[in-house]
Amino acid sequence: MLAIAAIIYGSLAPDLSPPGGGIVDKFEHAGAYFVLSCLAFAAFASHRRRLAALGFLFLLGIGLELAQGFLGGREASALDQVANAMGILLALAGLTWFMRWRRGLA
Repeated sequence: MLAIAAIIYGSLAPDLSPPGGGIVDKFEHAGAYFVLSCLAFAAFASHRRRLAALGFLFLLGIGLELAQGFLGGREASALDQVANAMGILLALAGLTWFMRWRRGLA
């Protein structure tokens, strides 16, 4: 919950808007949602709850991007949401692979 609160605050606080944006900004978005997704996998044991948490993170990203469109000093960006989704998908793929690999060792 702390990580989600930090993402919400960082996404909406006007004084924390990243300078210039660019590709570094997209890596920051992907990295943040990658970490949140990994935390969701650690927090929930069932596959259904993990997928629900990832869906929530995807919708959270959309909501935060839309909210930024109404804030001064921030702007909504579809590419930021694409980066958010990439972070979620990379975590899903990596963690799924890891779980299958780990089962093969047992």
